[in-house]
Amino acid sequence: MGKYRTRLRKLTRSLGREQIMILAAAAVLALVYTFSGKAGSPLSGNILPRAGFGEAESEYSLLVDGLPEGRQEIRVRVRPREYTEEEAEAQFEGIAAEASEYILGDNVSLAEVRSDLHLPVGFSAYPGIRLTWEPEDPELITSRGEVLNRELINPRDSLLHLRMKTGSFKDEVVLPVTVYPPKEGETGNSLRLLTGLIDTADLNQVSKGSLELPDTVGDVRLSYHMRRDLTGLKILLCGILAAALLGFRPAQEKKIAAKKRETELLLDYAEVVSRLIVYLGAGMTIRNAWGKITKEYEEAKAAGRTEKRNAYEEMIQTALELEKGVSERRAYIDFAHRCGPRCYLRLASILEQNLRTGDKRLAAALELEIQEAFEQRRNAARRLGEEAGTKLVIPLVLSLLAVMMTVTMPALLTMM
Repeated sequence: MGKYRTRLRKLTRSLGREQIMILAAAAVLALVYTFSGKAGSPLSGNILPRAGFGEAESEYSLLVDGLPEGRQEIRVRVRPREYTEEEAEAQFEGIAAEASEYILGDNVSLAEVRSDLHLPVGFSAYPGIRLTWEPEDPELITSRGEVLNRELINPRDSLLHLRMKTGSFKDEVVLPVTVYPPKEGETGNSLRLLTGLIDTADLNQVSKGSLELPDTVGDVRLSYHMRRDLTGLKILLCGILAAALLGFRPAQEKKIAAKKRETELLLDYAEVVSRLIVYLGAGMTIRNAWGKITKEYEEAKAAGRTEKRNAYEEMIQTALELEKGVSERRAYIDFAHRCGPRCYLRLASILEQNLRTGDKRLAAALELEIQEAFEQRRNAARRLGEEAGTKLVIPLVLSLLAVMMTVTMPALLTMM
């Protein structure tokens, strides 16, 4: 047992925090699904839901109790709901009445067709009804609704057969269509003509093992090339891009950490100076005041009253250097350079000048410095507030869009 615990502890250490969170989330979701009542719950009234018209059949895995053989597992496939004969006839009549309007596309009516027709395999208003379109003249109208009227000079009548099927019920409607040449100024679409020719060739060669593509469109000779599959290359490029972007992460994190550290030092500077003023005013030397501040910080951190602050950590490092015999002037200057911001360099300069000349105006210099420190702290706080406001712009815009969609969608759906 101890060996397995050791292995588990090593595995946990080797995993990153994000990986552990993903595994924990997966375990929680699995437990929620297992005990949510959907897995293994008894059926209410022995009833299985059936899918709606035109949807895929449903499959259920069930455990059956009460058989002589004991509990058994079975798979039950439930077909989707189908129309009765009367319902199917009503659906067919509705489609037949509205089909001529549904398929027009950009045309005014089927009596004057100049552009492609829209021939869907089903209408959303009539679910579960499968539609098949068969033009009487495939060289004029293809089964996909493409109108090949580029070479047409005079209007030409044709028929469009609409076959409807649902379950075992079928019906057929014949729609008369009159195809006109393109309007003057419309040159036609050679690509559309080509797809129409290919569709016709496919229909005529359906019994063969291959499809022979047209060699020409009008007077233009054609050649065909297989499009190169670049999926593998795209995956490789995405992987390279992801790896490259991931390579910038440590530098970016380091930059963010440095900026956060600098901001924290600027915010703590006023407090450091004010505490020095208090202890120096009480008659302490600079060295004793420095040690007093670091001792209070360590006690507060040990008691959990404050978190780690970089300014005070650097002061502790300076206090240790003083204990090792480093001169105060050198220790204070090193402290300022480790901190970085200019305000700490000014503080070190004031302390170093006092140690060198014994200037009695130390308190006045620090009072002037504290005023500037508080002004600097206000500016830093204002800048942080502005940055936070900028970061909130995108969530606020998304929230506004969500509210607008919630308000306008019901009205739009009602108008449609």
